[in-house]
Amino acid sequence: MEVKDNVRDMIEQYRIYIEEKEKFIDRTFSTNKFFLVFCTALFTLIFFSTEHTTSSYGLTLDILLALIGIITCLLWLNNVNVYDVIISIKLKKVIDKLEEVLPLQPHLLEKKEFEEYRKTKGKFNLMKLSYTGSQKTMIIGMLAAFVMITILNVAPKYFNYIMQTILTN
Repeated sequence: MEVKDNVRDMIEQYRIYIEEKEKFIDRTFSTNKFFLVFCTALFTLIFFSTEHTTSSYGLTLDILLALIGIITCLLWLNNVNVYDVIISIKLKKVIDKLEEVLPLQPHLLEKKEFEEYRKTKGKFNLMKLSYTGSQKTMIIGMLAAFVMITILNVAPKYFNYIMQTILTN
């Protein structure tokens, strides 16, 4: 009777841990949606901004929004990296260890099936692109766009300033 209770307790702990992992992944998606919407809003504001008043520091609205976008993308990239580490620890370390004592190991079985699928579908299969990898590519693309917007807005002003300085001397 005690063995059955022990197995039942282990299964219950496993179930609770899997539910917590799923909640964590849901929070990850919510966080990513926030960053995506925020960056899209910044791009929209930059695109539609017509006011080019310069602040006392020489910043226009475009440059200010692009700088906010750069900082946001860097924070987002850091967030994705942290979530990636936490999820890999939860999956590879904890769940696999819990499954070692269970009669059936669904996570390990699922992992083996994905690996088998990848092997049979060839080298250039889209399944090989991880969600995190494609997400990081998108974030780096947005970051590059914000950097380009900043450079394209700042470079002409400083170029003109340098040329005026050279010509007046």
